[in-house]
Amino acid sequence: MSRFAVVTIPLLCLAVVTNSLSVPTPSVPDELISDGNQAVVSPVLAPLAAPISVPPPTFTVDLHLAPRMRWNGAARAIVSLIGQQLARESLISIFSSHNASLFDRLPEGTFERLHASMARHYPSMLEELEGLCEGYAEEGLGDLVSVPYMVAWVWFHELAHTDVSAVSTTNQMRECTGIVIQAKEEGSHPVHVRNMDQSPSEVRFLTLQTHWIGGHKAKEAAIGVDWYTSLTAGFMTGVRKGVAALEENWRFTKAISVEDVVRAAERGVLPQIWLFRSALVGLGQQNEEMKFSPADNFHAVLRRIEQTEFAAGMYVIASGGEKGDVADIARLQVGADGISRLGNETGGMAWFIAQTNYDVWRKDPSSDPR
Repeated sequence: MSRFAVVTIPLLCLAVVTNSLSVPTPSVPDELISDGNQAVVSPVLAPLAAPISVPPPTFTVDLHLAPRMRWNGAARAIVSLIGQQLARESLISIFSSHNASLFDRLPEGTFERLHASMARHYPSMLEELEGLCEGYAEEGLGDLVSVPYMVAWVWFHELAHTDVSAVSTTNQMRECTGIVIQAKEEGSHPVHVRNMDQSPSEVRFLTLQTHWIGGHKAKEAAIGVDWYTSLTAGFMTGVRKGVAALEENWRFTKAISVEDVVRAAERGVLPQIWLFRSALVGLGQQNEEMKFSPADNFHAVLRRIEQTEFAAGMYVIASGGEKGDVADIARLQVGADGISRLGNETGGMAWFIAQTNYDVWRKDPSSDPR
């Protein structure tokens, strides 16, 4: 089992654990250290055959830049660390695996409809994907990617919940776990720990630690750690100082149709992979709609998570900077059918919340009794 990343921040403490690997500590941006608080951000990238672990490359996303320029150098950061040959082999392995289980199974015309819907509703994000593809081309990897294919990857989570997908039936989707612990001492902050599934294992080589600056309203830096970032310009694990630490876990739900996902995209529904980016730093579009601009505090983040429409369900585990700022939200396409807080009746305990891939108010299946 492969794991990556450790992120610990006293104000917002989020840790993504490794498989007993040594954890080096890379540099931390000044924006995350203030008022005497120490911040330690220690992601770990562990090559399959390597005897030591190394941190994934760090890349700064400046939302002040034109969308097409925001990811200039991201692919280079990956290739500079692991080399062009390993980057190529990793992309081929990842794409082959998920083409077989998902993308090759999509009905004809799906890529084109998703691309057209993004051009209509999220034009600046489409430009970011174009910039990502240009970056891969500059590193000699352009033959492996295309903009329509990257657009489909933005909708990977939702498409993986459809009735054509073989992704959701694999055991590799059953290993996400998030735990938030709250000490009793006055003034204590939540401590948030998670792991992260990696399927196939080569995705670890695409992991980026992103530092986000600028944006419509957010001045503070935020950090994301994810392998999806290098394909989608979004993330499923993120922290913004003084606001929230967020993680997503897979939720097993009744299969939906590909047509359901495409029609949601055509209505402008927000892709799941962009939720945390939207909430913490914004999408970088100069638009006053809620889904484009970042939230300013933990409770605003929770409202965003609870109210935003999606095309497929998921779990979101959130922690904030104050005692008791903890929530575990079981999302449906519209609304939530379970929200656990510390000490409440829907599954929260007095001092911790633990979430895997199953509803906390139900007994885990015997095949996976985490």
